[in-house]
Amino acid sequence: VDADILANDISKSRLLRLQENLRKHDVNAKVSNVSGRIIDENFDKVILDAPCSGEGVVNKKDKLFSVWSERRIHFLAKKQKKLIANAFKILNDRGILVYSTCTFAPEENEEVVQYLLDKNDNAKFEKIPVNVKHSSGLSEWRGEKFSSDMKKCMRIWPYQNITAGFFVARIRKK
Repeated sequence: VDADILANDISKSRLLRLQENLRKHDVNAKVSNVSGRIIDENFDKVILDAPCSGEGVVNKKDKLFSVWSERRIHFLAKKQKKLIANAFKILNDRGILVYSTCTFAPEENEEVVQYLLDKNDNAKFEKIPVNVKHSSGLSEWRGEKFSSDMKKCMRIWPYQNITAGFFVARIRKK
C-alpha cells in the first residue's frame, strides 16, 4: 500500500522510539515533533493516540499511583479536547479519525468524543471493524448523557484480552 504518513509526537524520547520502529518495519514516514494542536496539513486518516492518565497500564507502571489525581484527569481532558478538535479540523471530508487512550476515565474518553460531536454536526461514529473482546462506550457518566452511538466505541478491559486497558472511537467526517 502506498501512503504518505506523518508520524508526530511532542515527546522527543517517544519520537526516538517511533523512528526506531519505523526503520525496523521499513516504513517510510515524515516525522515531526510539534504539538498536535498546531498541525495544519490535511489527511484522509488521523490516529490520535492522546496523552492520558494511563489508568489502563496501571498493572505495568507502579509510579502511576504517585501521579494520579482527578485534577490531572481534568487537565488532560482539556488538552485532549484541543487535540481532537484539531485532528478533526485537518481531516478531509469522508476521512476517518481514530481517537484512542490507555485510560478508563470517562472524562478522557466519552466526554472528549462527545465534545467533538457537540461541536461538529458532520462528525459520525462508526463501528470499529476489529475482532477483540470489548465493552461498549458508556451511555452516561455522573449524570451526563452521551450520544446513543457511543456504543460503537470500544472499552477494552485488561481481563478481556490479557492486555492493558484502552478506549477507542472511530469517527467519520461527513
